[in-house]
Amino acid sequence: GLTVTAIQTLNILSSLAVGWQEPVKTMFKGLAIAAFNPELLQVECTVGNNSVVNLIMRQIIAPAASVYICLVVVGRKLILKHDGEALVEMINAVGGVFQVFFVAIFLNTLAPFICYSHPGDNGRSMSSEPAVLCNNEGDHAAMVAVSSVALVIVILPYLSLILFATVRYQYAINRPDSSARHLKMFRFLFFRYQPKCYWYGGVTL
Repeated sequence: GLTVTAIQTLNILSSLAVGWQEPVKTMFKGLAIAAFNPELLQVECTVGNNSVVNLIMRQIIAPAASVYICLVVVGRKLILKHDGEALVEMINAVGGVFQVFFVAIFLNTLAPFICYSHPGDNGRSMSSEPAVLCNNEGDHAAMVAVSSVALVIVILPYLSLILFATVRYQYAINRPDSSARHLKMFRFLFFRYQPKCYWYGGVTL
């Protein structure tokens, strides 16, 4: 998980408006795979070259994956009679996936807000979609709206969950009736670090 996060962070450099030369250019292409760059899915091959629709398709990847994981957990519980609390397993599984790919998900959500200026101050374009002007009109306005909704229903709830788990950690582990459940539910957040550094999981996001 830490390795993937480091790769995604390094891959941010590829989005800068810099004419990268070999072998750095090839290295960034390789990092894009490990960093789960949503553009690699080539959703435009399915829905066409529509910037707004492409952004929507990339934004629903994380929620769709979360729903799939929850269905798998519930199915295993009902069909295989698997021991363990379903809610605890779902939060840990979904949280782990989001933690690994959080940088890629977050950057994809911020894409409509990241723009560059044209030479001579002749307007601004999106860094990820140069054909879309950053003028808060037309496609750009729609993309800003989509990303704003994604921030509210995907990014902020996840960050709130991380904050809740971290703040409640000390209280939970001091209560015999809730310590085991809390640690299992948020195992993805705490298991990599020593107990005294329990808060570091949220920092490394």
